[in-house]
Amino acid sequence: MNLMTSPTWSTSTHEAGHVIAMLWFGVEFEYVTIKAKTEGLPSLGHVAIRRGWADSVAAPQVAIITAAGSVAAEKWAGSRPGRFREADDADAAILRVRIKTDMNATCQDRFIARAVDGALEFLEIPAIRDAAIMLAVSLEQNTTLSHANAVRIARIVPEVAWRLDAGA
Repeated sequence: MNLMTSPTWSTSTHEAGHVIAMLWFGVEFEYVTIKAKTEGLPSLGHVAIRRGWADSVAAPQVAIITAAGSVAAEKWAGSRPGRFREADDADAAILRVRIKTDMNATCQDRFIARAVDGALEFLEIPAIRDAAIMLAVSLEQNTTLSHANAVRIARIVPEVAWRLDAGA
C-alpha cells in the first residue's frame, strides 16, 4: 500500500505531528484517532485531551503542539503548503484563541509564523521525524491509538525513549 495515496494519510500525519509534540512536552492525552474519508467529507482526526491542558504548558510549547499537525501533514503528506497560516485553518484558529486576545492581527500573524517555524524545526529532528512517521503508519493500520500505545511506538526511537524516561 502506498501511504501517499491513502485517503487518510494526510490525517494520520497531521495527528501524529500533534501526538509526538505532546509526548515530547509531557502533555497527557487519552487517545488519538482518524476516521476514514467518506464521500463528500474530509478525513477527520482527533486527539482526546483534557480541557485546560494548555494552561499547564509554556506558550511556545503550546504553539508548537498546535502547529505540528498542519506542518507534519505538509511535510509528509503533501498537504497544501502554508495552510496553517491561513485564517480558515482549524488549528490556526485554535492557536489564535489561545494567544492573547488583545494582540493585534499583525502580532498574531507573527506569533503564528514563529509557531510554524518552531514546529518545522522540531519535526526536522531525525528522532522526532522517525517517531512521528511510525505513529502515522500505526494510525493508518489501527485508526485509533491509546496514549499507552502511542508511547510504546514512540519509545522505539532511542532518543525519544530517553526523553520519555526523563519525564520531559
